[in-house]
Amino acid sequence: MHRIVFDEPDPAPELPRPAEAALRRALAKKREERPSSAIAMVGELTSAYYGTAVVPPEARLITPSPSPYHDKERARMSQIASSSRSMRPLWWIGAFILIVAVAAVLAWRALSPAEEHFGVRIVDVGEAPASTPVVATNFVLNDFELTPGSWQAEKAGLKLERARGGASQAAYWLKVDGVQLAPGEHAAISCLPETRDWSRFGGIISLDVLVPGTAPPDLRVKIEVEDSTGGMQAMPGEGVLLTPGRWAAITWNAGSVARDVARLRVKLLCGQTPYRGYFGIDHVRAQGTSTSPSALRYKVRVGPFTDPAALERETARLKSLGKSPFPVREGEKRYLQVGAFTTLDSARRELDALVAQGYREVR
Repeated sequence: MHRIVFDEPDPAPELPRPAEAALRRALAKKREERPSSAIAMVGELTSAYYGTAVVPPEARLITPSPSPYHDKERARMSQIASSSRSMRPLWWIGAFILIVAVAAVLAWRALSPAEEHFGVRIVDVGEAPASTPVVATNFVLNDFELTPGSWQAEKAGLKLERARGGASQAAYWLKVDGVQLAPGEHAAISCLPETRDWSRFGGIISLDVLVPGTAPPDLRVKIEVEDSTGGMQAMPGEGVLLTPGRWAAITWNAGSVARDVARLRVKLLCGQTPYRGYFGIDHVRAQGTSTSPSALRYKVRVGPFTDPAALERETARLKSLGKSPFPVREGEKRYLQVGAFTTLDSARRELDALVAQGYREVR
């Protein structure tokens, strides 16, 4: 308070001298030394900056005339604006680099190893009774999670497409639409497997088949194998009777036939009732059997999965590592089974190999 009443204001070197003088007069201690009105003060400041006094209020327009300071200030502002314009491309480049960096981080997180979300573990299913055959999937030809494979229709009018939802395993299955069968007729689809010798995976050929709940109850399905010489082998009997609205596991112990599978064919056989609609297949696989009580009791599984898209991505990743994963259920949870082993040491080696690829071991 003492300084306000008795001391002079501090110097203001950042202001032009005429402007500083006008400001000091406005802050003078004695009333008679200060401008008589606000208009007079504006006039002094205008004169200090632009070299002329303010026009009377009734003109409602101040028309400054050039002054050395005004020219200098205008040149300085023009230089700043020019510099700002010259910097704009650099700002755009910086923004672009930032966007690319953020996208790269997001992509890295999306494609990063599955340990961020999924673990790998060994499941001991225990010993099976000595009289109970143990069936283990050793090779999955098609699970339709990523592609429809090489399947094709063998009858005009059939349409093949991957369908999502309601699969026997995971998310996708192959839907064969446009089926029109009279009694005794059949509709067939076939594929050319990349691997012809299935015997090294086991002599059992299996797949899951579905017909809708509205289908007649006398539809059957049959599996056939064509070898590289054109010879044909079919599963014995009249085919497996299907239950409308439910997936049926079709299993054929083909034995030595599995050594040369040039073409795999699936036939839908019509009974006494005409049928128009569709049928579906899923989880085409080769299996082996053993009657050993301890056979394949140790399963190596990745998961769990609640999102079908995540299961698809992880299936693709495991296949890129040379694995043959297939979906399995544990209660309400879904996993990808990577292997089944007779000893804990063998399962441990498989798990360690996956951990080395970035997976996280869980117990």
